[in-house]
Amino acid sequence: MSVQNTDRVIRLLIIAGCLVASSNTKNIEIITVVPYDVGVAPDIRVTGAAYDLAAEGLMKVPSRVSMTGTEERPINVTITHLFNAANSDLIQSCNDIASRSVALLADYYTKHYRGDTCYAVVTTPCNDLEGINSLATGFDLPLFTTSIAKHDFVDPMRGSPESVATCGIFASYTAVLIEILRDYAWFRVTVILDTTAAPTFYRDLGNTFLEDVKVNRSDAFEVELYALKDINSDEAITGALTFARMRSRVLVLLTPGLATIRILKMADSLGMSKDGEYAFINVQPLLGIAYANLNQFLYHLNNTNSKALRSLILVAYGLSDNNMRNLNAQLAAKALTNYNYSFPAGSQPLDSFSVKASYDVVELFATAVQEMNGIPIKSNSNGNSGCSGLHVVQRLRNRTFQLTSGEVFINAESVRNLDLQIYDYNTSTASIQALGGYKWQTGKFIWDKAHLIEWPTADGLPPKNKPACGFLEARGSCGGLSMTSQAVTASMVVALTIFGMALAAWCFLPGWRERVDYSDCALIVSSWAKNLEIITSLPYNIGLAVDVQRTAGAFDLAAEGVVRTSYHRQIPMNISIKHLFNADNSHLVQSCRDVEALSSQMLAEYYIKHGRSDTCYAVVSSVCSDSIGIASFVKGFDLPLFSNGITKRDFVDANLGSPAAVSICGVFSSYSQVVIEILRAYAWYRVTVIIDMSAVSNFYRDLATVLLEDASKARNQHPFEMELYRLTDATAIVDALKFAKSRSRVLVLVAAGLITVQILGAADSLGLSETGEYAFINIQPLLGVEFSNVSHFLPLISNTNSTALRSLIVVSYGLSANNMRGLNARIADRVKTVSNLTWPYGSQPLDSFSIQTSYDVVEVFAAAIQEISRNGSGPSGEDQHCSGLKVVEYLRNRTFHLTAGEAFIDPERIRNLDLQIYAYNTSTSDIQVIGKFNWRSTQLVWDGSYVVEWPTTGGLPPKNIPPCGFSDDQGMCAVKGQRLTPITQAVAAAVVVSATVIFALILWRALEGHKINRSGWWKLQCKDLCPAAGSIFRPLAPPVVARKIVLLTKLPYNVEIAADVQLNGAAFKLAAKGVNNYSGDAPTSKNSNIVAEVKYLFDASNSQRIETCGDVEDYFSHRLSHYY
Repeated sequence: MSVQNTDRVIRLLIIAGCLVASSNTKNIEIITVVPYDVGVAPDIRVTGAAYDLAAEGLMKVPSRVSMTGTEERPINVTITHLFNAANSDLIQSCNDIASRSVALLADYYTKHYRGDTCYAVVTTPCNDLEGINSLATGFDLPLFTTSIAKHDFVDPMRGSPESVATCGIFASYTAVLIEILRDYAWFRVTVILDTTAAPTFYRDLGNTFLEDVKVNRSDAFEVELYALKDINSDEAITGALTFARMRSRVLVLLTPGLATIRILKMADSLGMSKDGEYAFINVQPLLGIAYANLNQFLYHLNNTNSKALRSLILVAYGLSDNNMRNLNAQLAAKALTNYNYSFPAGSQPLDSFSVKASYDVVELFATAVQEMNGIPIKSNSNGNSGCSGLHVVQRLRNRTFQLTSGEVFINAESVRNLDLQIYDYNTSTASIQALGGYKWQTGKFIWDKAHLIEWPTADGLPPKNKPACGFLEARGSCGGLSMTSQAVTASMVVALTIFGMALAAWCFLPGWRERVDYSDCALIVSSWAKNLEIITSLPYNIGLAVDVQRTAGAFDLAAEGVVRTSYHRQIPMNISIKHLFNADNSHLVQSCRDVEALSSQMLAEYYIKHGRSDTCYAVVSSVCSDSIGIASFVKGFDLPLFSNGITKRDFVDANLGSPAAVSICGVFSSYSQVVIEILRAYAWYRVTVIIDMSAVSNFYRDLATVLLEDASKARNQHPFEMELYRLTDATAIVDALKFAKSRSRVLVLVAAGLITVQILGAADSLGLSETGEYAFINIQPLLGVEFSNVSHFLPLISNTNSTALRSLIVVSYGLSANNMRGLNARIADRVKTVSNLTWPYGSQPLDSFSIQTSYDVVEVFAAAIQEISRNGSGPSGEDQHCSGLKVVEYLRNRTFHLTAGEAFIDPERIRNLDLQIYAYNTSTSDIQVIGKFNWRSTQLVWDGSYVVEWPTTGGLPPKNIPPCGFSDDQGMCAVKGQRLTPITQAVAAAVVVSATVIFALILWRALEGHKINRSGWWKLQCKDLCPAAGSIFRPLAPPVVARKIVLLTKLPYNVEIAADVQLNGAAFKLAAKGVNNYSGDAPTSKNSNIVAEVKYLFDASNSQRIETCGDVEDYFSHRLSHYY
């Protein structure tokens, strides 16, 4: 490092030594939960040298006597890598990290903790972030990351309040990208995303960019996404460019370097960039072999005319400065010595943000600790002053640090935004070079005034947001000037992928959350609130998901966990569960009506007789309970009311239900909202809802009602036309499908799994799904034997020709994650012991939302009571702190990290269920998750690794309205395969000939302008159609100079309908010949004849591309513009 940098760091650390010594805390330890060598940027094998070198630098500061006479001693720094060379053979992927990280961290910290040491943790996205966040919060440890993080990492409601994103967040990149678009006034943008790229950066960035653009709607951004599934296919790239050409002139390429080059080359070869009207923006995390390096763009040396390259803007983390040469050399040498790792030729260690962040974390943590030591600070949970993670973060926020590796600014949100550079191609130097950067403190670009982008446009100005002639949809002579006919033709065979998906990274998996010591529910309760009791009015065993026989194990285990935690903290708390309906009185309750009749009376009698002033009570009810009576009772006694089953919105309506009610298991409108968002995403507005009226569960009937109501409310924004068909039994399935066929191409099946399978099978048998123009959406409350599970679809899966199955989307509460195996086993064992009930084979207790929410109710109730007690918000009276209204206020609009998973309760006191979206994967022959709904952002989040394989011709989703309407018997687009009788053919031919003759007459009238009123030239009169006696077609002989007429046909060549060119071509030819041969009274020279020509836009040469009427509609404008 330079002498100046060395002096600066030494001065900083001498101060650190003094302060550390003064408080008897002279040791810091950084624990990394970072993979050793799995091929990601933060790998310890790559970054380990940075930790080591930074730690050595801190400890080399010599001791000396300060001005106060005390000895200033160097700080001791220890780096512990939980994943290292010794266990690297066990860790081969991000999944392996996620499954072990929390357990390793908890085990190490509890066994090796020392009171004279300050600890910090470094994590990566490979980890179980929820588990790591929980541990960091519980132990009050600062949490750093050396890779790009999502914003959730520093969100105290979703992550840890002790987190610092020392390597930036994805929103840093999107902020710079959006600023570039604003600077150039580019608002129509197409994002091309390489979904096959190994790094997840591109998928995560695409998801973040789409979300951030929505926040900036004031700039009128119109962004569409194209998922490129095969970067090695010229057809796929052509399809992506054609898709973009029809929508915008600005292409954001979220693709690795080599993929970017292939796209630029194809743009050149297709002639897209010849006028310079396209701009390409490529975003890379950093410049390196794994992503993109500048040498890859040297392809232009063999093609000096590449205007696409001159139209490229490259955004990436910048290369390290020359003044970092010494530090880079030291890092490279230590990496080779300690980790047997050599950096790629031509690159420097600090070119990687992960290496720099690893170095910086050590110095930042040491700086914060040395500043805090000697200052009276409340001890953290381990009794060590000056080491609080919260205080470390507060010291680091909103500050600029001059560190050994350069300047670092951490903003007020605990984010260190990366220094992103902007590059372009310099024609003078024939290389890619930096032309500017983004200054985070000012929020402005700093441009290199010596170099400006040399745009290849005619005037040298940047491309316009919209071209002068519009996009491809524009009519007229400008419609197709910017791309050759080969490009248009090639685009016809490309399967355009579903766009608008928000992508999630495959290695950001849900993680280890099975813990009793849940951070948001730390049970620190005052001496006047030691007892809690939860009273349930749930049926015992009538075949519902909420039955006590099934849920009692979850209630019991959760209560025991809370009690155990409270005793562990030496603040005992007792929680008891009282089931009003149990095994003793189960013979009295055989149905929901029995529960409804008895619930209010039994609750009132029990509470009045057994209620105690030293106990806080809560009530859990279900849809079977007397909702009005229960709501009235809890209002009168100010008790919190929960439900562990799906409810109607009335449950949380303060006027219709109770103001102290919390729908901990969601409401029916949660499901309908997800369905409506799916319909919006695919622009499906004509919908038929088929409801299974014979289903035992009320879920389907209640949901159908809510869905119709919610769709009606959404009509002011979206033109939903939704009709309901009540399916009384399986024999009426064919009638239901015929009903739907005449009204829509999207069928929402509110039916149990077995009925759904029968409907799909009937659709296959009737040929409805043959061309893939139908979409089926099935809604299930959860995946279980009584509703629907994957085994129900086995008959269709075994039928590999079932296109209906490939057109199916299933919406349901998701199956429990693998990290819940331990908790699932304990619940199953407890249910077996308490209720003598064995869980169905192949399913887990937490697959049921009622099991999970039963567990959650206990923990969130305890969390609210302890927080009310701790904050002292209740009056001095014994029972005032148990107020149901106060409990609800503490629960609403908060996220809880509980034993069974994360729970977010919104401001309306609803905890919406985590609903998953499933589809059939032809590769695995299985139903798999393709997306979910994010309730905080209220957006669909799609799995970037898989999209629905629609069985349509182009692989696109079915259209809202088919080109030929909903009736297969009307119009020129009759059903393919319909046989034409000789009479039908004759009639069709006659109609075509008549149309041709009338067209010729109209043209003739136009040519006789001197005889006809100009405004009515096109009108034919009777005399025009009735030739004089003794003459044939006399009106067809205008005494004018020769003219030519051309009749363009929009008729398919051979899709087996009445209007096919193959059937009617002879009639057209005969009519044209008759016009050409007639000379009438004019001289017989050819100059006096009308020359008639018929041009077929669809003929034998392109018949293989046109198989349906829909193809005619899709490609007509292309063919017409090409002809002109």
